[in-house]
Amino acid sequence: MRITVQEIFQAPAGVAVELRGSVPPEGEDAVFISPVRGRAWVRAEGGRVRLSGEATVEVRQTCARCLREFVGTISVQVSELFDPALRPEWGGALEEEDFVFPLDGELDVEEVFRQHLLLALPHAPLCRPDCAGLCPVCGADRNVASCGCTPLARDPRLALLERFRVE
Repeated sequence: MRITVQEIFQAPAGVAVELRGSVPPEGEDAVFISPVRGRAWVRAEGGRVRLSGEATVEVRQTCARCLREFVGTISVQVSELFDPALRPEWGGALEEEDFVFPLDGELDVEEVFRQHLLLALPHAPLCRPDCAGLCPVCGADRNVASCGCTPLARDPRLALLERFRVE
């Protein structure tokens, strides 16, 4: 849903938005399989626009340890500040103003939530926290049965790293 800056500043109580749209697939690793469910609020704060809300979507992913597909839920809470008068400037040290986004005529609420959902995807998704993964010797799924393989011998060149501890 797109909301014009004019609509936002003409609604003193803000604009409530029901999020129910689909999220287009971004890649093969994760596919959003349900519509986004959530609620957002857009309101004027001085000369700026505040977008806040939360959204949830079901996503089909591949476990990084056992390579099985599973369905998980991704939830995000969003709070972003936009400034219709702000023009991007690049370079220099980051300051508080660098976290205010320019707003050019209208705000695409669904796009903001889509980006937050993509950022919330785990880098190494797990079907469950205690997933045993695949055997590095025979490739058997250790969640299903023990294969009885002897663990691989460690590379002697990495022996010094076994004593390495981070305090």
